[in-house]
Amino acid sequence: MREKAPAGYDRHREHIARGKIETVEYASETVGNDRKAMIYTPPGYAEDNV
Repeated sequence: MREKAPAGYDRHREHIARGKIETVEYASETVGNDRKAMIYTPPGYAEDNV
């Protein structure tokens, strides 16, 4: 038997670190034009820390 999710699990809660969803565009040699993709970066992500 499946358990029900706790009440309020789907509501916005304060003081929780969240990442970002961004759209990037890149040149694709496969299809011959620019493509778009959505990426998720976790909380605290910085390109210079990779």
